[in-house]
This record gives sequence, C-alpha cells and structure tokens, in this order.
Amino acid sequence: MNFSITLLSIFIGIAFFQDIKEMKIPNRLTVPFAAAGVVCSALQWGWEGFLFSLQGMAISFIIMFVLYLFSAVGAGDVKLFAAIGAIAGTECSLYGMMYSILFAGVIALIYWVWKRLLVKQLRWFYEKVVVIYLFRNMQSFRVNQDTATHFPFMLAVVPGVASSCILVGIQAG
Repeated sequence: MNFSITLLSIFIGIAFFQDIKEMKIPNRLTVPFAAAGVVCSALQWGWEGFLFSLQGMAISFIIMFVLYLFSAVGAGDVKLFAAIGAIAGTECSLYGMMYSILFAGVIALIYWVWKRLLVKQLRWFYEKVVVIYLFRNMQSFRVNQDTATHFPFMLAVVPGVASSCILVGIQAG
C-alpha cells in the first residue's frame, strides 16, 4: 500500500473524530500532517516530491481560503485541505474538495427536507442570486452564520476524499 494513502487515512480518521467531538480541526493536527506530507514526498522523490507536495498544499490552501472568505468553510477546513494537498497532491486534493462540497450539499439537502426547511433555503438562495445578478454585489452572498445549517464538514470530507482517492488516486511526486 502506498505510504501516502496510509498517512492520509490516519490524518482523515483523526480529523474526523476531532471535528465530530469539537466542531474544530486544530493546528496541532493539521500542521504536523502537512509537514509529514512534505517531508515524506521529499524523502521518497527528492526535489520533485518536495515541489509536488508544496504545490498541493499551496493550491489547496488558496482555494479553501477563498471559500473561507465567503464564510462557506471554517479556518480548520482550510488547513485540513492544505495538509491533504501536501500528503496527496493537487489533483487528489482538488477532487476531494469538489466531492466533499457535493456530499455536503447532499447532507444539507437531506437535513432541510427532514427539518422541513427546503423551501425557506431555496427562497434564500434565489434572493441572493437575484441580488448578485442585479446589483453585482458578491458581498451579499456571504453566509449568514446565524441562519446557516451547521454540521461537521468532516461528515462530507470523509466520503469526498475517499471518492477522490478511489476515482483519481494519489499521485506520486
């Protein structure tokens, strides 16, 4: 088995339980695993592996940071995907983000149907899209934390990253 898959599995497992327990993913978890991803890639594949890992970490961080600026994810999620990028590379991390966001949408949809909030949420989304279209005001699309549906993002990240690893695979640096 590829060492990166083992490292990623351990990281995702610990992050899952941490997020379920506290709804936070602490730096004391993300930073060491990001560093381990960079070091392991560098040891296995030299400079190419080092750059592969840094690229995955940087691109993943930037994309998730943009989502953080819109209050769509928390700061821990930004660092989580930076570490995933450092361990698994850019492609696996980007697909992991995409699948995680899709799984989060499905989870939210199920929750809204269960709580009978679907019509209210669709109305909110429609109003935001109209404001953006008419007034070109992207700030109106910020998530209102008081009315947002909250659940541990790791509920979506676990199947999202697993799908990414299965469908895309973890590339070697």
